[in-house]
Amino acid sequence: MEERDYLTCLPLWLRYRLVAFSGSLKYGGNFSPDAYLLLFYNLYTYTEVKTLYGTVSQKQDNIPDQALRLFQKALNDSNITKEDIFFYVFGVLSTPSYVERFRNNLSKELPRVPILDSFWEISKLGRELAELQLAYQRYVWAVVMKEERVNLPEYSSLTITADENALKEYVERVRLDKENRELTINGKVKVQGIPEFALECKIGNYPPIRWVSEYLVREEDKETGIVWDPRIKVEEFVDIVKKLIAFSGKCLEIKEKLREIYEGSNQI
Repeated sequence: MEERDYLTCLPLWLRYRLVAFSGSLKYGGNFSPDAYLLLFYNLYTYTEVKTLYGTVSQKQDNIPDQALRLFQKALNDSNITKEDIFFYVFGVLSTPSYVERFRNNLSKELPRVPILDSFWEISKLGRELAELQLAYQRYVWAVVMKEERVNLPEYSSLTITADENALKEYVERVRLDKENRELTINGKVKVQGIPEFALECKIGNYPPIRWVSEYLVREEDKETGIVWDPRIKVEEFVDIVKKLIAFSGKCLEIKEKLREIYEGSNQI
């Protein structure tokens, strides 16, 4: 995985600087409790440095040495790296039990992450979840940018009602009917049989298929006249929906594992 890939996550980017704080980690920056599932802080920062030979990009760790020492000492494990801590924190902040327990606190103050005896299990699942999100993010990005894309698992039990010509048209508008769990594209194409878990899995406040339903459509800014038009064909949009439903199922599966481990852990 590219280092700079760690800087982004579907579909909003929130970044934090890690600092050691009273035996836990505290995040510097503005925290949005409504977007806690999107938390994806920088593993590295890049600053432009002028040299005799021009400007170069210099990489710096965003997790300080004192945080690394804190974890290594608390867990008596010198094999822990900053990257392990990075994915551990991501795993904890993605755990439903953590968010449910501290929901009121998260609306008022910055989140704090405990050091648990299940560090390695959570770090591993945090990495798995991050890589899953990045894989599907890259896929959607590749569709929008008309780039080559890799094949990913998809949900194959949808019912698509459309004629061949309608599938070849570009997406102009999408309506998501959560009650009937269906999508209507351009008023012509019906996508039915969306499973409930696809609406239960949320990135920020919304399910992934809602994000694409609102942001992968043509839109013109009334004040500036600027037009956002990803020019995605209906068949491509349906393909994205199938992929994101599969993503939602796997995402919830990982989070359920995180819940089980978190609830059975002890704080160091």
